Amino acid sequence: VPLSCFENCENLIQIVFSKEVTHISERAFSNCSSLSTLKLSFSGETIGCRSFYGCLEIKDFSFLDTVTVFEDFCLSRTNLTSFNFNRKYSKIGCFAFANSVFNEKFNLSLLDCKVYPGAFHGAKKIRRLEVSSLTNILPNSKLHTIFEKSVNLFSNEVTIDYLIIRDCLLEESFSGYANIRYIECDSNNQAITARAFRGCEKLEAVKISGNVNCIEKEAFSGCCKLSAIDMSYGELSIESAAFEGCGVVNKLVDFGKIIQVDERAFA
Repeated sequence: VPLSCFENCENLIQIVFSKEVTHISERAFSNCSSLSTLKLSFSGETIGCRSFYGCLEIKDFSFLDTVTVFEDFCLSRTNLTSFNFNRKYSKIGCFAFANSVFNEKFNLSLLDCKVYPGAFHGAKKIRRLEVSSLTNILPNSKLHTIFEKSVNLFSNEVTIDYLIIRDCLLEESFSGYANIRYIECDSNNQAITARAFRGCEKLEAVKISGNVNCIEKEAFSGCCKLSAIDMSYGELSIESAAFEGCGVVNKLVDFGKIIQVDERAFA
């Protein structure tokens, strides 16, 4: 389907392709606001920028099941309540699924996939989010940017019940993300990095793979609902304000294994 082939055909209701389609170019169906029936067999792996932008009346996107590359704005402002998110992705561009109608709650797996700002802006409830590496979230490895309008705007509108990160923590990995309930991840060089979970107000439990010997400054600061940390450790150092504002610190670590405690560690 060529560049801008049906762009702004606002009164178009139905399109039927008799032959297999291998390419859907930029803005191919953009702003076809009345298009409700689109019958085609698609074998491509990429859909172009804004290719289905504003196609709110299309209820069945199953013809896109082979797609792994979703360019910028390609499915923005569409109805995704029946969209198959259980797929392999390799790239999700800026605002690819933004401002669309999502399921009440859905699972999202972003393994080995590069994700850009605003990709899922407007999604409210994620049941399970799996990410292979925070470094694949561009440009700054901050999880919240894929749900926000820009890399500089951060709100707590999206709720994530269960978050799995398949590689090591980065400093401030989840800092300020209040609406995550459970996180599973790997430790970074035997340390829980500084401010990794700071301000995660609804975080209830964390599971960390690998041996831990240091919980760095403000790592769990402000995690007022945190009641369990599942991790392996021998001797343990606790840096300043690591558990500041946590209410049940006696259930979080074994005080008999602590060899160093900095100021305000459990304040």
